[in-house]
Amino acid sequence: MRSSKLTADVRAFFTSYSTAFIRQDAPAIARHFADLVHVASGIGGDVSVHVANAVEWRKTIDRILEMYRAIDVGRETPPRDESTLLPTAAI
Repeated sequence: MRSSKLTADVRAFFTSYSTAFIRQDAPAIARHFADLVHVASGIGGDVSVHVANAVEWRKTIDRILEMYRAIDVGRETPPRDESTLLPTAAI
């Protein structure tokens, strides 16, 4: 796969993913994940998320969205440069 195609695919994924979060659309967010989920911290801290199946993952997403709504996260336009979302992550 050419790097320009990979870059376009990654940008499309993050645009779709961030749009789903902005809309607070739990089913759309869940569709961005496969069976195994790895959650990373942008600041190097420990992250612990354990889900047994898709139903449990959906419940986890619902809880995350509930917490985000409580602090009014996700109401802004997503950044144009996806590298600013998590600059330490390697894609």
